[in-house]
Amino acid sequence: MPQPNVHPQLVRPVPALLVWLWTVTALVFGLAFGYALIRAPIALRPDRALLLGAAAAFPLPIALLTLLIAPPHAQVRRMLGEPATSIARHAVSGATALLEASLPVPLGMLAALLVSPEGSDDLLRGGCVVGTAVAGGGLTAIGLLLASTRHIAGGVSAAWKGMTGGGAFGPAETAPLLYAPALGFVIGLIPAALMVAVWAARPALLSPVAAAAVFGFVALVAAGFVMEQFRRLLPVAHAAQLVVEEALATPFAPSEHLAEPPRWMAASGGDPGLHFVARAWVRRFPASLLALVGLVAVAAAVSHAPVPMAVAVLVGLAVGLYASARVLDLERHVPQVTATVSWLAPRASASPDAERRLSARLALPALALVIYPALHGSWLPTLVAGACGVAIGWLVLGVPALRRSVPWASGALLALALLAAAVGPTILGEAR
Repeated sequence: MPQPNVHPQLVRPVPALLVWLWTVTALVFGLAFGYALIRAPIALRPDRALLLGAAAAFPLPIALLTLLIAPPHAQVRRMLGEPATSIARHAVSGATALLEASLPVPLGMLAALLVSPEGSDDLLRGGCVVGTAVAGGGLTAIGLLLASTRHIAGGVSAAWKGMTGGGAFGPAETAPLLYAPALGFVIGLIPAALMVAVWAARPALLSPVAAAAVFGFVALVAAGFVMEQFRRLLPVAHAAQLVVEEALATPFAPSEHLAEPPRWMAASGGDPGLHFVARAWVRRFPASLLALVGLVAVAAAVSHAPVPMAVAVLVGLAVGLYASARVLDLERHVPQVTATVSWLAPRASASPDAERRLSARLALPALALVIYPALHGSWLPTLVAGACGVAIGWLVLGVPALRRSVPWASGALLALALLAAAVGPTILGEAR
């Protein structure tokens, strides 16, 4: 059967540059993780390895969700003659490419052998634990996403629809897809947790060779699960893609069933623009604040030592800037909000004023998150840094040239700050 004439740019699920950057980032994180593991006390190394494995596996399910449920240019590719099975196959190949680009994390950890060759056994065990978490979590998430996609092709029960809050947190038809990545992440960590339990109780039983054998076994079993789910998806791939595309193109739920913004966010003093923007924010990003809290909680869980002042200030600045710049995501994902605000309040500054006021209010809860680094350092510099981050983000809203880059730059700064909070205390503490 001749292959359809589809442009390669439409078929490529993941750009090669993204895979390259992901690989380099994984290596850098692996180097930092390996140094943090070898500098930890021997009794704490098993627990530290599990936390590092969870941190390495955490980004994968999020990236896989977008890639698998909405393959790039799927509608155009079907119009040009590419079958749905081929679209699904390319999506899975892109997902596995991201997974393979994450595996340099345990390889980067082994580079710490150059600094501390006496800890070779623990580094090899830790690398296998991290690799098991990454491979197990990533492959299980892929398999569960494929199984969920196959399940929704035949319709979704009322119980699944109820788990989306009546459609407030996503399309009700795609409810299984909302929970598959998190479930895959948790299931994928179970083998790594068992390895850590054996390591902590009887290190001799988990020799580097045994740890490598467990890693290979978990990867093979998880890969077999993915292949089986993919095989079962192919007969209904076309129907499943249509259900997902229709659900994502349809408003989630009638307005009377959707959440209203809290009073502290939407109190407008008679300005309908702010209330409308706040309502759009709550309905488009219902878990945004929880995600921010979760990111900082991960850094708090991984860090077992007092946070140096420079790291605390960096975390405060990053959290403040990220929190205040998040309002720009609304304009990027829901561009019609600006036109609607201008119609509700017909003045030139209506939309920018509403964005600035919402930006300041979104940053208020985030400023409370600087309590974490403040507990390990001085609270005043941390709070001042967080307030400076909020002010910078608030002022940038008026600079059109920076509005597109600020959300990405603030997200990168937050990731850097959380990495510094996770591994910085151990590295700097040992350096002293």
